[in-house]
Amino acid sequence: MADAATYDDAGNLRAVIQKIHDVPRANAVFTGRGDSRAFTGFWLACTGFEYEDFDGFLDQLDEILAKYDTLMEHKPGVLANELVIAGWSARRAAPLLLVRSTLDPEGAVYEADSLFLGGEFDNEATPDTFTVADGIAAMERARQTPWPLFPDKQDSVVAYGIGGFVMHAEVSAAAPADMAVVHAWDDEIGEPINRRAIEARKKAA
Repeated sequence: MADAATYDDAGNLRAVIQKIHDVPRANAVFTGRGDSRAFTGFWLACTGFEYEDFDGFLDQLDEILAKYDTLMEHKPGVLANELVIAGWSARRAAPLLLVRSTLDPEGAVYEADSLFLGGEFDNEATPDTFTVADGIAAMERARQTPWPLFPDKQDSVVAYGIGGFVMHAEVSAAAPADMAVVHAWDDEIGEPINRRAIEARKKAA
């Protein structure tokens, strides 16, 4: 699940884009957070390798990521974005969720078996318990929280960053992945994201 907002340095909505994409030739999808070039970069990296399914993709993932890092011009120990990959493994006969976080400067890939919704560490969801309504509610909570949009910059604007629409993707043994827009907001291009929350904060000040 992902939102659709990209924003400029001032926190204004620059574009609304699809952030969940199919992994080429695999029963899997990927998304990311950070540099919006990552969507094209990772897709292009995948196309340079031969595999027939998600398990074949996994067998070459280290090499794919190395190619991706080259395309993104990642410096050693510095990642410009995070990746989340979800796919159906025929080898395991089960779904698999992989995360590559900017919190790990070495770029390691971790297998996730659960996630915390909206930063609430007592609100844990697993693939068996997660619902679309859970995800939308977590997105709404995150949408109400301003944060430094560019944490690697000392003068980063503090603003809202969740907007556009929410897309949900579900992988299963039946390829391809099922993707759909499940929620939308009325954000306007060129305007601050979640302008109603901004106006409410100004009135309360």
